[in-house]
This record gives sequence, structure tokens and C-alpha cells, in this order.
Amino acid sequence: MRSDSLAAVMVAVSVALFLAAISSTLDLPGFDGLLDEPDPTLLAQEARLAASRPRRLNLAAFSTSRDVFEDKIAPGFEAWWEARHQERVDVVGWYRGSRVQARAIAAGFDADVAVLAWEPDMAVLVDGGLVSSAWRDQPGGGMMSSSCVVAAVRPGNPIGIRDWDDLTRPGVVLLTPDPRTSGTGASILLSAYGAALRGASSTPAGDHDAASRFVSAMYAQVRVMDDDAEESLETFSQGIGNVALTTQQELTTARLRGQPWEQISPSASLVIRHPAAVVITNTQRHGTTDLAEAFLDFIRGTMAQSALAEAGFDPALPQRSATSTTQGGEPVDMFTVEDIGGWERLAPMLQCPGGVLSHALAAGGRGCSGAKHPSVP
Repeated sequence: MRSDSLAAVMVAVSVALFLAAISSTLDLPGFDGLLDEPDPTLLAQEARLAASRPRRLNLAAFSTSRDVFEDKIAPGFEAWWEARHQERVDVVGWYRGSRVQARAIAAGFDADVAVLAWEPDMAVLVDGGLVSSAWRDQPGGGMMSSSCVVAAVRPGNPIGIRDWDDLTRPGVVLLTPDPRTSGTGASILLSAYGAALRGASSTPAGDHDAASRFVSAMYAQVRVMDDDAEESLETFSQGIGNVALTTQQELTTARLRGQPWEQISPSASLVIRHPAAVVITNTQRHGTTDLAEAFLDFIRGTMAQSALAEAGFDPALPQRSATSTTQGGEPVDMFTVEDIGGWERLAPMLQCPGGVLSHALAAGGRGCSGAKHPSVP
């Protein structure tokens, strides 16, 4: 056979096979014609699958709230929402140091709800246009809960820690979260400064320079500064240090996990309030504003507040309790940020170069995570 005839036959066979393939394709569901719309049956199946998937709510919270959210509050909200709206919801949580969390959200992390360890971290999100400036208008002043600064010591309090002055004694080895990455760490620093300013240590009341020197002396005793409060107590559980500065709520969480540590309440302690808000720019994009607002209402409701109380959290706006006492039976001076000057005055004084924070970190030196994390602007 001539080569040109053979080529013609091969082309004819190829065309025939192609047409056969087209013909068989037309017999498949959804292919009544190559350019026809997809089969309505397939579209309905896809719609049913989409409807069966739960809507997702992204929660970004400070590290030591993990247990109560994961075990109680998130499952409780999911059940509550489905019972009332016949819609499944999946609350997905991320937990880390509050200051790191705020920076991550500001940099684009897709959180729908932010629950942070102290107010200046929420201010980062307000300044970035991510959270409404009216967030404090919500119930509880925009707060989820509160706590106060305490010290955790080994069983029996073997080195006899009683108050702030004891933390500067020779041989006392402290742990505290890093105030540059942890809201709890920043609150501890502020509590030490405020207590000294109020005369709770050997410093004269009202003397800023003396209070700053006390804070530096205390941080000189710090062995390790972990990135968040949860990591700090994990380090303490490994036998490092003999005092861990933390909050009442965080210590309660550790004890619920089986740790035998004792709580030392100093004679003066800062009331730390935990702000919670909708990240409006993200919820509008995700279509979850209704979920986020309902979730905030839920965590301020009876069920969630009971779970928070069991985990060691205090109410969002606690009364200054006359029944809170030190180990010697004396009332604790529970002071707020407003009592020692307010955020507007304190933030630059504490955080600016040459301020209380920089002096404290320079005094501590050893164990600081400054190589990993920049100073607070």
C-alpha cells in the first residue's frame, strides 16, 4: 500500500475513534451536549453537601483560656446555636500569648472573635480598624472575665514567700511570661509596678522611680521568660525556679490539671480584665457577624460564666472583694489600671525606650526572648 494511502486510512480511523468517544460522553449524566448546563441532580447533591457542612467561627484567644473554651464554652455554644437555628456551627480556636495573638490578627490572621489577656492588645486591633472603637459598650464593659496576679510556689512554700519584697531576696528564682509577647506577662510587670507605687513593697508610696527600681530588682531574679503564661507554668512543672508569677485563673487551670502548687496572694494585686470583641473586618468577609455577636453574648451568659468561674476566672467587672486575703489574713488591695494613672499615662511610661519595661528586661537579661521578639513599640 502506498504511504499516502496508509496515512489517509490512519487519519480516518483516528477521526472515527474521536467521534465514538464524543458519542459515549453524550450518554453520561450531565452531558446531553458538551455545552449544556450540568445535570440538576448533581447540582442538588452539591447543594446538600454544602448545607450539611457546619459554618465555621474562628476564635483567637489568649493561651490559658484554652481548656475552658475547648472543653466547655465552644461545645456549649455549638449545641445552643444548633438547637435554636437548626444549623451546625464549628468553633475553631487558636491559643497563644495575647500580644502575639493581637499582632497576628493585625497582620491578617482570619479571626472572627478575639479574646485577649489585657486591654492594650485590643487597642492594637482598634487602631488597625479591625475592631469597633465602641467595643467597650458591650455588656461587662466589653470584657469576658477578669483575674489578678498571684505567685505559685512548690508544696509547703519551702522558701517562705509571703509578699512582693520576698521576690527580691537572694536565692529566689522567678519565672514569668515575657511582657513583650504575653498579656499576662505585661500584667505581671504592671502589677509589680503598681503594688510598689501603692507602698505594698518596701518602696515609698507614690514614688515612680522607687517603684521602677523595685521592678528591675524583681526581674533580676527571673531565670526564664517564656512566650506565654501556659508555657511559663509548663517550665515551672519541669522543676525550674521556685516561684512562678502568674494569675489566679492560670494557677487554677494548672491545679485542675493535677499540679500541686500553692497560691500566694500578695498584699496588693492588679485586677486584670480580659477584653473580647468581634473582628468586624473578618466577619463581614466570612459572613459570620451573626455568629460572632451571638458567641460574645453566649460567653457573657450564665452557662459560660459558670464554666469560667470553675476554671478560676472572676467576673468581667468584679467587686473589690474585702474577703480576698493574703496568707496572713490581711485584705488584698485589689487595684485597677485607673487607680495608678490609666492606660494613656502608663502605656508610654512603661513601654517606651528607657521606661519601666526596658529597665526590667535589662535587669533580667538571662532568659529574655528579645532575640526572637522585638520590643513593644
